[in-house]
Amino acid sequence: MFKFKQKDSEFFDLFVESAQYFYQGALMMDEVMLDYSKAADKVKEVVDLEHAADAINDKIIDKLNLTFITPIDREDIYALANGLDDGV
Repeated sequence: MFKFKQKDSEFFDLFVESAQYFYQGALMMDEVMLDYSKAADKVKEVVDLEHAADAINDKIIDKLNLTFITPIDREDIYALANGLDDGV
């Protein structure tokens, strides 16, 4: 019989990680909206979160550029990665 390579789930794992940064960013925004006095304190945290999200997006794009067969359409991977990153 043929042995097929197991499906590569790394794209999906990276999407989950990116979505977690998106969620953390939303929580920070909610926290600031509830108490504006925290805005100045949260700026560094937001910048750090955004840099971490950018790093994940870069990993996704790098993997996309190196992968011949992707689990979903390349355009969809690119759109989802950039959409999550833009949200952060």
